[in-house]
Amino acid sequence: MQAGHLTFNLAIPLPHRPQPVNEKQQQAHLPFAPTACEPFSKVIDRARSVRPSGASGPTRVHAAFTFTLGPNCYAECGRNHTLQSHQSQPIFRRPIVVGTGAIPQVGNSAPHDQWTVPGGENTDGCSRLYQLAYRVMCKGCCQLPTDEHPRSFIGDFGHLERFSSWSHLVLGVAFLSYAFVCIGRFTDSRTAENWAIGGAFATSITFFSSTIYHFTSPDPVISVWTRQLDFLAIYASLAINSVADLAAVTRGFVNVPVSSIVDVPLAASVLAIFFLYRRSWLTREETQTTEFDACTLETGLLQRWNGDGEHGPMRQAGSLTIAIFVFSATPAILSQLGGEHAWIILALQVSAFGIVLFGMTLDNVIKWPDRSLAQGAKIPCVSFKSCGCGIASHGIWHILAGVAAIIAAAAREYALAVV
Repeated sequence: MQAGHLTFNLAIPLPHRPQPVNEKQQQAHLPFAPTACEPFSKVIDRARSVRPSGASGPTRVHAAFTFTLGPNCYAECGRNHTLQSHQSQPIFRRPIVVGTGAIPQVGNSAPHDQWTVPGGENTDGCSRLYQLAYRVMCKGCCQLPTDEHPRSFIGDFGHLERFSSWSHLVLGVAFLSYAFVCIGRFTDSRTAENWAIGGAFATSITFFSSTIYHFTSPDPVISVWTRQLDFLAIYASLAINSVADLAAVTRGFVNVPVSSIVDVPLAASVLAIFFLYRRSWLTREETQTTEFDACTLETGLLQRWNGDGEHGPMRQAGSLTIAIFVFSATPAILSQLGGEHAWIILALQVSAFGIVLFGMTLDNVIKWPDRSLAQGAKIPCVSFKSCGCGIASHGIWHILAGVAAIIAAAAREYALAVV
């Protein structure tokens, strides 16, 4: 830990003069090394004896405390982080005690970065992809836990993206198998059945693309484009599956205008083109986002990605708008399938959409259980340290997205069976 310092802005009332206030400023070096996870109020309490000269009587002090984590804390990511906080605290009448000795460095027991996968500078191509896949998805699996990272909910050798990578890999294999089963089942070459097969393949490719993005996300260069691959696959899947749903409930687009068929593909294309242009226009440094850094580092929740910034709400709103397109076909569902069958299909579609909406809210707004874990809460069934695996809010979103995809496929199957 490098030396810290306190900056005091003194407001000292002069005798018999209520106004104005004479302001002075002075720095006092701390005789101790604050820990990375120590609340700022405790730092101030410990610093009460560190009092600038020139002050008499009880004084209100505005302290701006800054310190920089030493290199041992971030040996893997190779960068320093600065924490800043501001708080007003009273300093009582005590003599100033300022240490002059060297501030000790943080030892190996300090929490460290479990996100970064080192070696990207010297490894290229397929070797780097293998390195990332092994570190994120496999390293340390089934090893006995040690005391190296006791507060990390992903264990000593785990990674935050492990569950996200494996969950979508499993779902990708499942939907790929389902697509081939559909090829064997549908022998009539009906339009609706062909679109159902295409929807199954598109969903499978989406989950595989998500797997690639999540195990490459620790690499700041590769993840810039694998994230775009992930969203391109999502938009393509939403477009193809929306058309497949429409074909299933209208007997292969009977009496359906062309505009209704191309609405979602056009909307998804506009979104994809806009965000590809945005990605090519902005630098990686301008879009990189960090979450659960510094004081929550030892929990294993550190995450970095290239975010959408001020355009994030646009991406989320666009995806939700495309997802609810299926409900625009409600009149066609009622007229083509009748009351009982129509309400079963609509109930399944509403359930799928509700699950997606809840998952997006949990992951992007509530951020549970991440925020609770960052505060030291013990939450059952989200931490599997022996596997190096933890289920954060995005992992729960992956589960819910998979459930929603299965329900939507079931609704389409039911429509094909009764049409």
